[in-house]
Amino acid sequence: LNVCKVFKNEVMQLNAPIRAIAPLRAAVRKIRTSSEQLTPIHADYLLMCLLAKQYKAGLSALEDDIFDVDQPKDLFLYCYYGGMIYIGLKKFPKALELLHNAVTAPMSSLNAIAVEAYRKYVLVSLIQNGQ
Repeated sequence: LNVCKVFKNEVMQLNAPIRAIAPLRAAVRKIRTSSEQLTPIHADYLLMCLLAKQYKAGLSALEDDIFDVDQPKDLFLYCYYGGMIYIGLKKFPKALELLHNAVTAPMSSLNAIAVEAYRKYVLVSLIQNGQ
């Protein structure tokens, strides 16, 4: 996990997020113990896909249903970035679902990720439903 974090930071400094997509995708597959597990690398991978505007690459991490979460922050970031990827692909119903999960997930106190997810949820809801 530490190697992946350092690698992500280095790629961010080089301003070349596309270089991180393939290695982080491989890391996600190797680190998780089952397809239902959410790792901290998922959020980093989705962020790199967003920054590189490679939305279809991010779908590989969003295909599996997630039931095993270690850190709540990982879930919030996964749902937020996943919603943003679906917005980029103009798949608004799936974006609404993930953003809704980020907003309604149990939390001990309101966090900035949930607030941003709510803002995006309202905007996508207006685009999709007109209300």
